[in-house]
Amino acid sequence: MMRNEQFRRLFSLNLYKNRCIPLGEMTFTSDFVNTQEGDLYPILEQQGAVEEKTGNGVYHFCGGSMVRFFACHFPYATYTLTLEQLQGAAGVRVGDATIYLDGNMQLHLQQPGREETVETNLPFTPGMSLVLTFRTGEVDAYIKAKGRWQHVAEFALAGFEKMDHHGVFTKTPAALYVAGEVTVTGLTSCLDSGVCQADIRPICYEDGTVMVESGKIYLSMTVRMHKYCYQGVFSWVPGTCLLDMTGAIFYDAGDGIWANDVAASIKYHRPTGKWLLWVCSFARGHILGHSVMLGDPRFGLNVADITLMEKAEDSSAFMGFFGDEDPDIIFDGEKWRMAICRRDYKIGAYRYFIFESDDPFTGYRYVGRTAGKEETGGYLRFLDGKCCLICGAEFNETSQYHVYDLDDLSQFSLLRFDYPDGGFRGWGAVMDIPMGSRVRRFHLTFDRYRGGDYTWSYGNLYCFEGEAL
Repeated sequence: MMRNEQFRRLFSLNLYKNRCIPLGEMTFTSDFVNTQEGDLYPILEQQGAVEEKTGNGVYHFCGGSMVRFFACHFPYATYTLTLEQLQGAAGVRVGDATIYLDGNMQLHLQQPGREETVETNLPFTPGMSLVLTFRTGEVDAYIKAKGRWQHVAEFALAGFEKMDHHGVFTKTPAALYVAGEVTVTGLTSCLDSGVCQADIRPICYEDGTVMVESGKIYLSMTVRMHKYCYQGVFSWVPGTCLLDMTGAIFYDAGDGIWANDVAASIKYHRPTGKWLLWVCSFARGHILGHSVMLGDPRFGLNVADITLMEKAEDSSAFMGFFGDEDPDIIFDGEKWRMAICRRDYKIGAYRYFIFESDDPFTGYRYVGRTAGKEETGGYLRFLDGKCCLICGAEFNETSQYHVYDLDDLSQFSLLRFDYPDGGFRGWGAVMDIPMGSRVRRFHLTFDRYRGGDYTWSYGNLYCFEGEAL
């Protein structure tokens, strides 16, 4: 079971906010100021006399101040405002919060009865961008100039604590704010790939066969922001570093909150034509939840209505146990098998608990637990004809991945690599992909490098290849 196979590094990279799902774009190709045919960007607020000119990709403003509607806000949206000239002030208003730069490159947050100012200590450069990434209750501000990024501020936003409620964010406008003399060449909103990524799983059929369409496979990966995260979906052309962000999934447990839960296991069940999902719900008590989806979760911004597991105290019970993480399921032709990363209080560490059932969501029976400890990121798949669990292990060992035969959990073999990368307690996404006349075996993983000040903002991505079959 892969005992003598060594994986060789193909590439490594970091997708630092450079992949995205576009949500909105303010276009300056037409003269929306003077047109009588529709109101592209309605004026929400104006103070004093103003002069506006737009066309040929440029918006020029001179005068008092103005706020123009841009798009509906989404709680994890990133706004990029690109400036050619800044002799006044320019920024983005979301709800009652305005974040803007002035001509001295001071960054301001304004809310009713409140103002904060941060010195960026950066010069203004024509073509630079103010980038704002929102979270529930907070926003990160970046300056991007000449291809270089700098995180300049983190603001708490009063009254934004419930921005992840569907009934709140759908009623919250996002707008362009300008004052003085400003030239704008772009304003966009998107969901971006964050500062790092983690928790990689290929989207598969029910038996663990990786879905390949038009030469691409699709991966669920956690998008790590400077702080916190959400569930992203990426396409990948196997063997290359061509990765694109194609989707994002949020989770509603009947409370109207579009939660940012992660570590999704997604299977397309061919007999029913439905998508089956298990996820770790950090937002709702650190237990697991599951969903059946009719629409394709690989594309666009999706919400999954999830059912949370009932809480239990017996760690061998198939119920919600506080601290449960990283679930995965697979159908072996006769029954469903499930792996849950669960804290085993007998050893004071996480290991994998294995269950089996005739149904993907209910009726699971306890089978056993793995022999290792400090395990995480388990992925069920067939390897060389055997149903196996691959998981990362050990806080103090670089690139240690355990491979278990589910019929014998008392021992494991190890994956071997030409370079000891991939982080501590990594994520074992080994997959066989038909390419040309061969089947190529890849391993995608990540390390635990911090992309931000936040502990869980890791990591960089690594791709390895094993022997061709």
